[in-house]
Amino acid sequence: MNWKPPAIILFSITLALLMSRWTLAAATSCPVTVGIDYATIQEAFDQTACRIINIPAGTYNEQLRFDAYQGLYIIRGDGADQTIIDANLALNANGLSVLLRTDSRVLFQGMTIRNADRSGVSVQNIDQDPRSLLLLDDMTITANREGGVAGTDNAAITIEDSTISDNFSNFYGAGVQASGILTIIRSEIVSNTSQVNNDGGGVALTRTGELSIEDSTIAYNVSQRSGGGIFVGSDVGSAEIKRSTIAHNRAAQTGGGVYVLSDPPMNITNSTFADNAAEQGSAIYSRTYFDGNSPISRTLAISFTTFASNHATAGAPDPASTIFAQNSVVTQYHVLHYNNEDFDCEPVDAEFVSNGFNIEPSNDCYFHTTFDRPNTPSAVLPLADNGGPTATMLPATGSPAIDGGLGGAFYCGISEDQRGEPRPYDTTPLTPEAYCDIGAVEWRDQDVAPPTAVSLRQQEAGLRDQSADWLRIAGAYILLSLMVIRAKKPHNHYLGR
Repeated sequence: MNWKPPAIILFSITLALLMSRWTLAAATSCPVTVGIDYATIQEAFDQTACRIINIPAGTYNEQLRFDAYQGLYIIRGDGADQTIIDANLALNANGLSVLLRTDSRVLFQGMTIRNADRSGVSVQNIDQDPRSLLLLDDMTITANREGGVAGTDNAAITIEDSTISDNFSNFYGAGVQASGILTIIRSEIVSNTSQVNNDGGGVALTRTGELSIEDSTIAYNVSQRSGGGIFVGSDVGSAEIKRSTIAHNRAAQTGGGVYVLSDPPMNITNSTFADNAAEQGSAIYSRTYFDGNSPISRTLAISFTTFASNHATAGAPDPASTIFAQNSVVTQYHVLHYNNEDFDCEPVDAEFVSNGFNIEPSNDCYFHTTFDRPNTPSAVLPLADNGGPTATMLPATGSPAIDGGLGGAFYCGISEDQRGEPRPYDTTPLTPEAYCDIGAVEWRDQDVAPPTAVSLRQQEAGLRDQSADWLRIAGAYILLSLMVIRAKKPHNHYLGR
């Protein structure tokens, strides 16, 4: 059987080729500048035949519509903190509407879009051409009333080095909602709120398409139903999370960190889930999907991942789950699985399969291979800037996670940790071959020496009470959030408040 690369790999290769073509276009086209060649941004959009438009620093009170036809376009500002598009809450208007037609590719770069009465950025793939895409690079999309970025008609969207924050929505995906290929790289999706009975506080992929999240932070998002951080709906082609932190998200019902309804496998590698909360499935909730009367089983593959202090306030039949599944959850290789509740895993009609080298302080997750360590207290430190694009949790001195995983004749099977640091790193000079640490982070001698190991149950004792109170104050929280726009935090590492 001939091997075919996953669609997300093909998309990444295509994107790289497109970027090289954009660079060539920039050298050979006729750039125009708003304020010099045209009085307003919309005038430049409507009248110029040039494919490169420069928007200098300043605040522009406009609601924009950009029609993209076949070919490449570059619209660039002077930086997200310099070029500001303020929609000024004009009634029923998006901050920026992008209409993609056949074989059109558009780059918006270096600007902020804020204060739209509807979506900050709305993307329509008019001809539903899979070659058409929108790339948002070095963008801040904030304080919009009906979502930060919203894509329809299978629009392909890539978000790089951007911040999507403090947006609200009465629909799916207050931060980002897509129905095509959605790629998020080195970005922060933070403090977004999906209101009423809708899913995906931070990110929602609601129809066909693919989801890839890399080197990103999904934090402090709220959903009034499912998927506080991320919601993955049915009919999705593939979904993966790599080298990312999912933290401090809240869902009123299920899936504080991630809610998965998709049929194909979802893969999570080198990532951290910390302090997420929901009634059920505090970190991850994987639900059975029915095709007619037939249940569609799914596989959730998790490797080299740290779960810490996630909280479920209710459950059926038992309270408190870090991984909640109704079909099949496969835990591969290195999972540092740690929860601050009565149960680390809640296997309701689920099958937990371990491929070894997992740690949990209880015996709830069916980690029973020769190399697993159930009933083993482990210790990780709080989320902190330990290098890399996201906040991470170092293992503390004496943690069984250090050098506790694959290695030697087995090798690690992976070359880096969540921070991008090499794996393995041998902390035992007498060991002839290095062994990987268990969890998302590979501890090194040059890391700041951590304190003596203290279990997370002791470290996070106060958080359990806070999370137990969360659902009682959710309504007040939403109302307060509607009135207050938080100040923009420094890029990367939303650690705590």
